[in-house]
Amino acid sequence: MVESNRQIKKRLEEAVFNKTLPQVLLFHGPKGVGKSACARSLAAKILDDTAGRVLQNTHPDLQELSSQEQGYAIEAVRAFCASTSTPPFLASRKVALFHEADQLSIPAQNALLKTLEEPSSGMIFFLITEKKAALLPTILSRSACFAFQKMGEAEGVCTLLSSDQISPREAKRAWRLADGSLLEAQKILEGKNLLLPQVIDLLSHSAYLPYLERAKKIAQLPEEERSPLFTYILFWYRDLAWGPEHFLQEELPDALCIRPFQEIFSLVEQLQSAWRLHMKVEDCLEILFFEVLEHRS
Repeated sequence: MVESNRQIKKRLEEAVFNKTLPQVLLFHGPKGVGKSACARSLAAKILDDTAGRVLQNTHPDLQELSSQEQGYAIEAVRAFCASTSTPPFLASRKVALFHEADQLSIPAQNALLKTLEEPSSGMIFFLITEKKAALLPTILSRSACFAFQKMGEAEGVCTLLSSDQISPREAKRAWRLADGSLLEAQKILEGKNLLLPQVIDLLSHSAYLPYLERAKKIAQLPEEERSPLFTYILFWYRDLAWGPEHFLQEELPDALCIRPFQEIFSLVEQLQSAWRLHMKVEDCLEILFFEVLEHRS
């Protein structure tokens, strides 16, 4: 764990012990740096959970909320707010974890704001996000904000080497593909990353129908699994342009006459922005196919 992240956890554990923990906490930072793990660890202490119910997500006084494909449904947020007035079942307090809090729409944030302004005395809220700027200033002003940091590459690779029987090259490859996320790097090494092999398979095809079939399979993956999609695409084309610096491809395919990497970089950024604005994944990938294919010899 990064030292600054370790210090955050230590300070908040002391606050739990001293009963000085703020009621609304915002954990922000890149994906895979331990925000959710820290929140769950603190929730276990807040709820005095010695049976492991928090980690199993079976504690009746813990509510974990996550966004759906198109963000949080405002009805679900309103239902949650109404439930905060009920007393706890087992513990003396209740805890709520909002994952991907940046996916709360403005109306949903305003609905939640009313509860955060006058929270029940026994209620603790954790808002977890990669995009602090997506939250309303009024939400931020009522939250104790804590920034979680990424590990450096050297520390990250050492951490991976200490926990798995892998080579330094494999650890470095996983770390770079995960863009500095320890959690994602571990998933890659454990073969639990569903997206990476599908992206490699997709971009290895230059015929339209096989490509489109694979694009549709990627579109069927859960949104969380798809999140590094455009990063992996950029790594692929960077490998083609400059060699396998990021080790996405163990062996480069035959040289292709494609658009300059900077043009592809701009195109992929545009497609990523369109996807975030709810363009379908398969449509983005189809555009990529035609924009790049027409420049091949």
